[in-house]
Amino acid sequence: MRRSEIPLSVLNTMQSATVTEPEYLNSEKIEAKYGNYHIDVIASHGRTRQSALSSESDGTRVCRTFALTRFSDEGGSVSSHGTIRGGASIGATLQRDGFSILKSTIHVGRITITNRQHSVVKLMHLQTPAELALHIYRLSIAKDGDVIDYATISEIHHPEYLTEEDVRSLFSIDSSESIQPPQVDELISIILDAA
Repeated sequence: MRRSEIPLSVLNTMQSATVTEPEYLNSEKIEAKYGNYHIDVIASHGRTRQSALSSESDGTRVCRTFALTRFSDEGGSVSSHGTIRGGASIGATLQRDGFSILKSTIHVGRITITNRQHSVVKLMHLQTPAELALHIYRLSIAKDGDVIDYATISEIHHPEYLTEEDVRSLFSIDSSESIQPPQVDELISIILDAA
């Protein structure tokens, strides 16, 4: 862990102003909206994890958020990291272990998937073409004055769960962190290839 260069009073203000999804974690929002929540780790290699955050109805799981997580080098030093790599929810696990969660949104947009055989389309039980909200953010965690850049997370949301407009209403883009269109295109390509 690195000791923050930010004075504790400023860090406390940042933490109270930069809250993970104003009222709930993503997992809690899915559970509140659909009555249940499941996480399935689809793949986990090196510093990357692909997961489907789903709800279930009549025995059918529907992916509400497909997430591609790239853990930072520092992330591996967190005591909760092994549990998270093993398939636990990132936000819920970190909060349970006493960390404050700070999201810095670097891009909100949408992607269109036209391939009916694409795994995201299948996981979400969608027709094509499918217009999906895209949210890319850096996840930092803080505890006892220490701040860790934990991961960069790219999420694709089911249109019945969150639209691009919904994501924009929940998060403002950090202009100091925002990424340029070529970087967005590259990330979208990586996300779609990974799924």
